[in-house]
Amino acid sequence: MDLLLVWRHNYFGQEVVLREQPELPTGMSPDTTRLEIVSEMVEAPQPVIRKQTVPAGNGGQLEDDVVIDFGRLAFVMGKAFPVSNDVAWAVGGLNSSENSLPVLKQWHTLPDGRMFLIESIGWMDAQPHLRQLPAATQARATPASHDKTTARVWPERPKPLADTKPMEVARLGYQRKGYLVDFVIVPDARTPATLASGQTYYIKTSYSSGSQVTFEPGCTIKYKNDASMLLYGKIISFPPTGQMMPVFTSRNDDNFGEVIQGVPGEAEGSNGDPTLHKAAQAIWIYYTDDSNTIGNARIRWAKIGIQNDRNAEQTAELTVRDCLFEHIPARDQPESLATRAS
Repeated sequence: MDLLLVWRHNYFGQEVVLREQPELPTGMSPDTTRLEIVSEMVEAPQPVIRKQTVPAGNGGQLEDDVVIDFGRLAFVMGKAFPVSNDVAWAVGGLNSSENSLPVLKQWHTLPDGRMFLIESIGWMDAQPHLRQLPAATQARATPASHDKTTARVWPERPKPLADTKPMEVARLGYQRKGYLVDFVIVPDARTPATLASGQTYYIKTSYSSGSQVTFEPGCTIKYKNDASMLLYGKIISFPPTGQMMPVFTSRNDDNFGEVIQGVPGEAEGSNGDPTLHKAAQAIWIYYTDDSNTIGNARIRWAKIGIQNDRNAEQTAELTVRDCLFEHIPARDQPESLATRAS
């Protein structure tokens, strides 16, 4: 097993990569067992949590903390997916591949103040992918029986290392020589709260925000294939009808905004064929407690134009008005609006 920590200017993630097939202990039912990752938060404020309930393997229900919000930082959707070929480069953010599975989250605060995050997927859901991993290189002992009445045992806190050393950090001075293009790469470059008039923004993987995002008249947002824009707060401010529409479209749609070319890490720029790069969700409203309006927007070349995830108990409303939807599969409608209530 590998533990990969990804730290970007606007993102921190812990990715656990299984290299071998885990074994199910004797006596545990594969239909009701969940594969869990347990992480202790040594120091953190108490978060604001938005919950949903999802079906469990035994016919019951499980709680999922869909948004664990600390203010300027939040835990949102997690994904489990096979790491191979080009997908390996997408580790460290939302992954929208067809092989990905949603990861449920639960936040626990113990009576002694210790805090844990549990992330889990169903054992049977993961089996088609886990079976493709090599078998364990050595035998592992499994318990002869499993006591289903035993309460969860939390891991002990590791003792501090006796021999501590300072962290070494590499530093390189700013080099004036470079290459400037006329569009902003997000989130690699920065995560703007205001998408400005006349500016083109390129989303290579995902853009996420829990605060208000303002789309000014004539801004253009372009997506690499399966990229998405995830919004989970009081989010949206669109220009009034009659002003220039913000445009959400393919990386290769040269009819709007700047042509995507010269991007670090990408061998080729746009070839003018927008069918090769479509957003997974152009706008993804994610379990927000606030009502929002999407208006006067032009959404093109996306697998889903607008997706609204919400709990059946939530009263927040999403209004879509005066929008154009172009080159979006009919199944992602009505009116190119996919709404999922859990």
